[in-house]
Amino acid sequence: RASPHSSWTKYIHCETCEYVTDKLFYMYESFKSGPDWGEDTLIDILHDICNPFSNIGLWITTIDLYVDVERYLTFDQNDKFGMCFRECETISKACQEVISDQAEELAEWIWQTPDAWIKKETFTNYICDPFC
Repeated sequence: RASPHSSWTKYIHCETCEYVTDKLFYMYESFKSGPDWGEDTLIDILHDICNPFSNIGLWITTIDLYVDVERYLTFDQNDKFGMCFRECETISKACQEVISDQAEELAEWIWQTPDAWIKKETFTNYICDPFC
């Protein structure tokens, strides 16, 4: 595996968080009424969402990371999955710093919050406010 640009992760926490919460909310909506839904399933999703080598984390391979003309790190989403090289590992590391380190707390918050209160915006704000 390639090594991530560790010094870049702090610059992409916010954008990574917004992408990952979008994917996380979609999975939450998809799984919550299923027969296997439970707190353990939720924790598994939260742990795998940042792993580009798991089915749940494949979304990371669809993103290209580049430096734009103003020297900002920018995301560009593709329609196809790609190989996971250094930029993919960098996004994965930023995702882990945002999500995986607090997976159990997030799972508990999601599990205890009534479905009617969890909207995509609430979800994103709760998770991303410390990073954006």
